[in-house]
Amino acid sequence: MHDDERWSQARYLQGLLPKFRWLATYSSGLSSKPTNCYWEGWEKEGLAVLSQWPLGIPLVQPLSRISGMDTNSRIALHVPVQLHPELIVHVVAVHFSYDRQQQCQNAAEILQFIVAHHFSYVVVAGDFNEYNDFPDPVKLFSNPMGTNSRPAQTSKCRGFIRTAQQHESLVFLDTWTSSHGPDSPGFTFSNMPSPGLVSRPDHILVSKNIRVLQMALHGNGSEYGQARRAAVHLHRARLLIKVMTASFFGYTGYSCLHDCGPHGSCRCGVCVKGGNSNTCLLPDCEECSPLKFVYFVFLMVLAAVHFMLGLLGALSILLVSARYQHNKWCLAWGCSCCLCNPDLIRSSAVRPRFILHWMGIRRIPPVYLLFLSIVGLTSCYILGMIIFENSLKTVNAILNEEFYPSDHLMLQASLLV
Repeated sequence: MHDDERWSQARYLQGLLPKFRWLATYSSGLSSKPTNCYWEGWEKEGLAVLSQWPLGIPLVQPLSRISGMDTNSRIALHVPVQLHPELIVHVVAVHFSYDRQQQCQNAAEILQFIVAHHFSYVVVAGDFNEYNDFPDPVKLFSNPMGTNSRPAQTSKCRGFIRTAQQHESLVFLDTWTSSHGPDSPGFTFSNMPSPGLVSRPDHILVSKNIRVLQMALHGNGSEYGQARRAAVHLHRARLLIKVMTASFFGYTGYSCLHDCGPHGSCRCGVCVKGGNSNTCLLPDCEECSPLKFVYFVFLMVLAAVHFMLGLLGALSILLVSARYQHNKWCLAWGCSCCLCNPDLIRSSAVRPRFILHWMGIRRIPPVYLLFLSIVGLTSCYILGMIIFENSLKTVNAILNEEFYPSDHLMLQASLLV
């Protein structure tokens, strides 16, 4: 979200889903912006809950931070959802630490928070950052007593087992395993097309008094890449033009909105393939330099002038060939149009009152005007391909990951309260 919290991804999503009229958001702290970036916005990160039903007053539970690699602030966002006057479902949105022992601490503190407030119908949902070889933090919710094959004492979160066992009456169901069985992987995460989905960090956990009707996954990245390939190219071209403009007006620094990872470099606001050693900072990127912006504006103005000339010539041909009269609009669409009509090259025949008599344009026959426009637009295109050759290569050097953006799939659960 932005620093003033008036704009966020959650608000953007709400604009796409008009039925979800209620929104609760809370910032957990500052986001990790790339070093030396010049752009403003997206200074904060946090959690949000969107709902079709009225929301009560949110409660925020700060989560403790223990010594470890993860220095991010973590919270749990509790929002009461009022399904009807006598039924409230308590939704707790979470984003666990990526540090394993801190995940155990996160789970124990959320359980304590839920019990302390005597919530009845509870849904805990979000990114638990669960690793395939470390399911223990989630097990604190679903099975704090352990099993015969895996006693609680062997848990890697055993330091927090007692906290979870104190709340034995509040045991949660994992909606995915409840619906599809324990042997179904239900993987939801991967940021790479290969090897694809590799883990299940995302969960929807519900208290035992809530029945799971159906569970599904949505948002496969390969489908996105096939359907939105042209849109990805267009978006990258717009970003490059935006950064080119910023370079002209004196902005300096890192231009991408995020780090491009181990396989890509940031150039002119987009991530390009070819390794991570080709990153350039403004204004040192040749393909979006201030001079390129001047060329871009010049070509756009030149192309616009020739386009208007062509439009003027084509309209003159249609109007004159139809022997234009104010009460015969239907004929103006070329019912009797012929490019060989001798009347089209007579200066007296190309004087409709609305045509500007400017710089001798009225003296040019419409057919010649149209031809001049085609030659001019073609020349602009050829010049653009030559001048912006490197810029076009940057736009087209797309990482495979950009066609596979669904690093987290969306979980959908149908529940009965």
